[in-house]
Amino acid sequence: MEWDNGTGQALGLPPTTCVYRENFKQLLLPPVYSAVLAAGLPLNICVITQICTSRRALTRTAVYTLNLALADLLYACSLPLLIYNYAQGDHWPFGDFACRLVRFLFYANLHGSILFLTCISFQRYLGICHPLAPWHKRGGRRAAWLVCVAVWLAVTTQCLPTAIFAATGIQRNRTVCYDLSPPALATHYMPYGMALTVIGFLLPFAALLACYCLLARRLCRQDGPAEPVAQERRGKAARMAVVVA
Repeated sequence: MEWDNGTGQALGLPPTTCVYRENFKQLLLPPVYSAVLAAGLPLNICVITQICTSRRALTRTAVYTLNLALADLLYACSLPLLIYNYAQGDHWPFGDFACRLVRFLFYANLHGSILFLTCISFQRYLGICHPLAPWHKRGGRRAAWLVCVAVWLAVTTQCLPTAIFAATGIQRNRTVCYDLSPPALATHYMPYGMALTVIGFLLPFAALLACYCLLARRLCRQDGPAEPVAQERRGKAARMAVVVA
């Protein structure tokens, strides 16, 4: 994909001789996506199988983890066509519908994974910082499933425009699948893309970071048991919280 005079004119910019090339995608993205696919596909299948076949009753964290693994699995399933596309130098032979579907699955499950990680972090925060509070134990697994349904609906709603903006086009006499939008729609996509970044990434990331910071702060407090073993356990848990965050 190149940034040339035709692209600039579509965006309402003055003519320029600058050509923006994205040849790095052919070198970087296929091996990265292949590694993610090779690791993510079997591991997430194992997680889903283990949770579904477990004889123990599902906890709220297990419900969130199951949906997280499902989102990651769907994300991995969107990668094979993208691997082929970038390996062929950004050539898309699969049609417009497949282009829109793959872009939607890619971003929807990416943002879904972020939100489910946030749910898991919040659940851990409640379990450690408010273990005896009755207000967060109401509903049990049913409440967790309702949260998951709400997350899937929210992700579908906020990422559905990606299927509208994504489209195929012709560049350098070959068909390409635009990652975000065709050049003619770039000015319309920009506000949506910025809103998606804030709502779908920055806000969940801030919530996740806040949960783990509060969790680490609670674990590092010295008002618990003073025995060396207890202090060592709290220290390990705090370090784990920082690493996970």
